[in-house]
Amino acid sequence: MCVGQLAPTDAYHIATAAFYGMDVLLTWNCRHMANEFTLPKTYGVLRDAGLKCPVIITPKRYMEDASHSSCAFMPMV
Repeated sequence: MCVGQLAPTDAYHIATAAFYGMDVLLTWNCRHMANEFTLPKTYGVLRDAGLKCPVIITPKRYMEDASHSSCAFMPMV
């Protein structure tokens, strides 16, 4: 199931970040956005739509890995 089907408001935030070309989308929402199950699907949908995929990550993880070089869910652009 995609984020949009479960949480339309969360999907709107992701779509807005992608549309405006943001590099990173910080969120505490690990239920629908920043988790290992939804991220691959989310990144796939954005790529299929021709949009740049922002890194969707929690603020804590962002601060732990400021370089983002080891981010397991970083989209392949």
